[in-house]
Amino acid sequence: MTIEGNFLKEKRDKHIAFCEDIDSICRKHTILDESDIAFIHKTAEALVHTARKLGRDCFINCVRASGNDTVTVAGAYAPNSLYNYTTIGAIISDDDEPAVLRTFRYGLVSRDTHAMSYTTTEGNNIIQDCYPIKRNGKVIGVIVIERDMTKEDLETWKKVVYHEPDISSYPVLDNLVKLAECVNDGIIILNQNKSVIFRNDRAQKIYQGYGYIQDIYDKDYDDFSFHGPIHVGPGIENSENHTELRCAGNHFEIGEYCYFDREYYYVIVIKDVTQEKEKEENLIHKSVVVRETHHRVKNNLQTVYNLLDMQRRRLPEERMKLALSEAMNRIASIASAYELLSQEGAEIINILDLLKKITADFKRLVNSSSDIELHIEVKGDNVFVTMDDATDIALVVNELLQNTFKHAFNNRGFGRVGVTVLKRPLYSELIVSDDGEGFDCDKADRADEGFGRRIAENIVKQKLKGQILYLSDSTGTSVVFTFRCIENNTI
Repeated sequence: MTIEGNFLKEKRDKHIAFCEDIDSICRKHTILDESDIAFIHKTAEALVHTARKLGRDCFINCVRASGNDTVTVAGAYAPNSLYNYTTIGAIISDDDEPAVLRTFRYGLVSRDTHAMSYTTTEGNNIIQDCYPIKRNGKVIGVIVIERDMTKEDLETWKKVVYHEPDISSYPVLDNLVKLAECVNDGIIILNQNKSVIFRNDRAQKIYQGYGYIQDIYDKDYDDFSFHGPIHVGPGIENSENHTELRCAGNHFEIGEYCYFDREYYYVIVIKDVTQEKEKEENLIHKSVVVRETHHRVKNNLQTVYNLLDMQRRRLPEERMKLALSEAMNRIASIASAYELLSQEGAEIINILDLLKKITADFKRLVNSSSDIELHIEVKGDNVFVTMDDATDIALVVNELLQNTFKHAFNNRGFGRVGVTVLKRPLYSELIVSDDGEGFDCDKADRADEGFGRRIAENIVKQKLKGQILYLSDSTGTSVVFTFRCIENNTI
């Protein structure tokens, strides 16, 4: 619970029942129109009499614009109030006062429900009754009437009583009761009048966690339903309906089933999926963090690239410029992988997309720093790999492209390069080919020509656990290497 302004600090005269300024709080926190606010104002005026008559603290709460919590817009305190300070302007969460949002969402009365507030009671525990304020067919607010939680209330709340199933009246229970106690979901069975004729212990504990201090057995289901009115019934036998919702800080999946066995019955199954939802939210959060990390790494690599480019432009010797250009290309190839990851927010990369980015960057650098007009075509299958493999493949392709540029097109002003990726069972293939002059594969290990080749071979064999093959003649060169891809596009 949070408090608007400094209301908690203001000492209140416990013997005076009152309403605070409703208009400003409603306009700031809700989406109520002026006529709705006026109606709330009129309802609030009656709270003073109600609080004195019942001897209980009474409040009006309206839902905030987010729809996930409420704000206390008016209050009338009893002479023996549970509060020492005003709570007008308090933001009330579903975790602390679940019955308030339930009543607002479904327009249903909620009685004898546990809540927590800034009271003088032990453990800040109170009991609430909540009534909807309706205007023109919609709920615009909730009247909340509070009392102290007694020891008897606490004992009732914590106790789970076993009720012997009335099998003589409801023979259908004979087949369901034992099974219902063996599952971890809440099971509630209703008769055709929608009264509870059976609930397992798990169901009662779920409702205790929600704040209901009374046993739900033999109660009208509409009086305590998490999800509002039942959506299945006579005329649609063997039907079902599923609802997902969050209440009292937990996430639930609620299934409704109706079937006929001499009379109509309803089965309600309540599954607590809080852990699954939290894991899902954690994965989403992790994905956002990882994506931001990839974006920052890419930016840092781009900064290094730009610094090297500034240095390269100032160097007088072409050999030194070429060495820096090669280093820049290696950095750019790694940065391309991180850029794709930061855009897609996943831990896997489509190699075809990565190759298009790498070759475009390589071609741009070559065309701006040499007289050779390079044409690069990328084609093939959609093949997915992990982040680590993607950076390794990017480096290998970069080394092969640099070797092609340096050695394949001597005394030529134009060259063609093809980059193809082919999906195969278990290991996929990547081919880098050119229409250059070719070379003798057996004599390509000299220090001035074989450094890039050795980098590519080491990465393929040691890190990608694949193989690499060179094919070359007078019509050009093709280099094929293999790598393990991800099946079904998932890690």
